[in-house]
Amino acid sequence: MPFNNLHSITNYKATSTEMIEEYRRQSALASSVDRADIDLMNFLDQILLDAE
Repeated sequence: MPFNNLHSITNYKATSTEMIEEYRRQSALASSVDRADIDLMNFLDQILLDAE
């Protein structure tokens, strides 16, 4: 399923499996957005360097 498909939850009964799949889809979407943010990646790299 493409990440950009919107899902309406109004009057919709989702099964546990469907909810898990939706959580995974949303997590993958958020992760891909974060990885594409160069400033965020640089910030996280600096935090790791500071922690050493």
